[in-house]
Amino acid sequence: MRHREIRLKRAGFDWRDVAAMIIVIFLFLSIPFLVFILIVSSWAFLSSLLKFLDGETGKLYEVFTWFFAIIVEVLVLIWLVKWHRS
Repeated sequence: MRHREIRLKRAGFDWRDVAAMIIVIFLFLSIPFLVFILIVSSWAFLSSLLKFLDGETGKLYEVFTWFFAIIVEVLVLIWLVKWHRS
């Protein structure tokens, strides 16, 4: 009895396939990382705000810096998710 030989085609990747794989891997890694950074920035913002409200006037600069960082991160996340869903 002879076994039939199964021939597999060699998987050929076009440059568009490779680009799509790179984009998927980038999104898979970057979105959770950006969410983690957003959580850390929010924690730092709240900590600086509480220290400022407690009477440390030098913390006002930190409050505005962390607030600006949060706004930038939220805008980047919104853009990245909208781009991914389109």
